[in-house]
Amino acid sequence: MVRRACASVDAVWSEYTLYIASIGVGNVGQLAVDILMHSYDARRVTSLPSDDVVAYVSTNPLQREDKKEDKEDKKEGENDDDVMHTAMELYASPRHRVAFVQTRSMLRAAHTASWVRTIDAFARALRVRRVCVVASGNASFRNNDASMHASLRVAASPSSSSSSI
Repeated sequence: MVRRACASVDAVWSEYTLYIASIGVGNVGQLAVDILMHSYDARRVTSLPSDDVVAYVSTNPLQREDKKEDKEDKKEGENDDDVMHTAMELYASPRHRVAFVQTRSMLRAAHTASWVRTIDAFARALRVRRVCVVASGNASFRNNDASMHASLRVAASPSSSSSSI
């Protein structure tokens, strides 16, 4: 899985930030990553096969109406809309040095730990500069003290500095 993804983009992955959509309350992580992918004009690199997510296949979920005219100008196989999209995929924007793992399906029961190990191994194999997991939580579980502070939470590894986040 990693070799195919690495070969698909002319990139030095060590310069990239990898955003990972976490499946959570209201699909906020997935929707936020979709917005980032659209903003950075990220393109699909490859599907990431995984037994940890429920199988899913669709046409391009990010197809834009304004890009349909461009489709006719491209040769067959060059258009991202010509391929089937799956439950977990890697997207990248080489110009901005960002990559995204988008998961469009829920995790299979009792597969959370396995999914985390797979994503961790993938990120380590790519040797990306940093990893950002975009997630959401249920605000009803916050206590009164927590509601008085910002709703944004940041978790960083010991090797991360505050200036790099």
